[in-house]
Amino acid sequence: MNTLDIRGLRVTLPGTARPVLDGVDLHVAAGETVALVGESGSGKSLTSRSALGLLPPGAEVQGAVRVHGRDVLTMNAGELRALRTGTVSMIFQDPRAALNPLRRIGDFLTESVTLTRTMGARRPPHGPSNSSKRSAWTPPRCASTPARSPAACCNAS
Repeated sequence: MNTLDIRGLRVTLPGTARPVLDGVDLHVAAGETVALVGESGSGKSLTSRSALGLLPPGAEVQGAVRVHGRDVLTMNAGELRALRTGTVSMIFQDPRAALNPLRRIGDFLTESVTLTRTMGARRPPHGPSNSSKRSAWTPPRCASTPARSPAACCNAS
């Protein structure tokens, strides 16, 4: 089973004559890193937002968007909230909207845990699980090449 599985995604927005996304297929296995690369306005962000159930109001959607086998497009508000606080997250493209320079980066990293009062039992995929050692785990980064844009990377774990 794929961590993220998008099949035949088609999104039409109110007031548009034709779909803004049509026939998008994306499959991301656990531990796989995928880069979405394309021109401005090609649908990278809208495709990513579909995995969080963050499509614009009034959007008509066809196809399937599954995270760990569960269809995001049929989730209710509570299920979406649980998905967004425990399974899937997104760093939005506009750094002025995503990060506030008056807050420390640690605030952003702990905000979800603080708001939901939950702490997952997940461990980094590699390295010791010895609790006496304090070490930081950093997810792998995408190489900055024409085929891989670091601004459009998704790391599934």
